[in-house]
Amino acid sequence: MQKSSLEFHPAAAMNLIAEDYNGINGQQERDAEETIARILEDSKEKFEFILDVGCGTGNVTKLLSQKLPHDKILAIDIDPDMIAYSRKSVSTPDIEFLEQDISLPWEQFHPKLQSLEGQFSLVWSNRVLHWVADDHRSRAAQNIVRLLKPGGLLYVNTTFIFDLYEHLPLEEKQEKEKILKVPSLQQQQNDWQGCFDNIGLTNLNIKFVGREWIFENPEDFWKLTKVVTIYKRYLSKGVAPEMVDEILGNLRELFARVVATPFGQPTVQCSENLTDWHYGQFRITGKK
Repeated sequence: MQKSSLEFHPAAAMNLIAEDYNGINGQQERDAEETIARILEDSKEKFEFILDVGCGTGNVTKLLSQKLPHDKILAIDIDPDMIAYSRKSVSTPDIEFLEQDISLPWEQFHPKLQSLEGQFSLVWSNRVLHWVADDHRSRAAQNIVRLLKPGGLLYVNTTFIFDLYEHLPLEEKQEKEKILKVPSLQQQQNDWQGCFDNIGLTNLNIKFVGREWIFENPEDFWKLTKVVTIYKRYLSKGVAPEMVDEILGNLRELFARVVATPFGQPTVQCSENLTDWHYGQFRITGKK
C-alpha cells in the first residue's frame, strides 16, 4: 500500500545525502565534544561497551573512540547510506557499525542488538532522537534503557524544534497555525520527560540549552535548511497532499530567516558573509 505524502518517515526525513551531511555537521561535533567533556567530569570509569544511537557519518563515533576510555563501541543508524559511509570513513577495530532503527518494537531488532540487552555501560545519542516519530519516541526510550546495564549511563542531546511562526504578527501566526502548529518549548521538554520517566532511570535530568553556530559558507547553511522536512509531522490532517511540497518550500525560506538571527529578522547572511545559526537542544541524562 502506498504511504500518504503527509506521513512523517524518519528514515527519509533528514533529506541529506551522507557526503553533504559529512561536510556540514561541525556543530554536531562541537556539541559532542562538550558532552564528552561533561561525561569525563561526571565519571572516571572505563566504559566497557558504548552504544552510539544515530551515528550518521561516523564523525562523532570516532570522537567517542578517541576521547572516552572504553573497550568497544557499537554505532547504529536507521539510514543504510550513513552506515555504508561510516564503515568506509571510520575503520578502527574497536568500532562496529550496524543498521538499526532504535524506535522499532524490540522483537524487530537486529539479532546482534537483541543479544546485547543490558550490556552497555554508556548509551549516547547526539542530535538524533528528534527525528524519531512522535508516537515512537517512548518506545525508543524504553529500548535505550533496556540496552543499558545496571549502573549504565545515558547521555542524549536532541534538537529543539523551533516555532517558525513565533515572531509573526499574532493574526498571521494564528492563520498559519491552522496548517502547521509546532509545540512550545515547554511542551517539547515535557514530552521528552514523559518518554524517559518511570522506565528504570535514576537521576533523570532534562535541560534546555540555547546554542549558536557560525557557518562560514552560506551555501552550507542553505543545504542544512533541507531539514525542514521534520516539520511535516506537524501539518494539519486537512492539508491536501499535493500542497505539501509547496508548504515545505515556503518553510525552508522562513527557517533560513528565523534561525539565522536571534530575533528572526528577515536576513540569511550576517556580517562578513557569515551565517549565524541559532538553535537549541535538550540535554537528557540519567543512570540505570
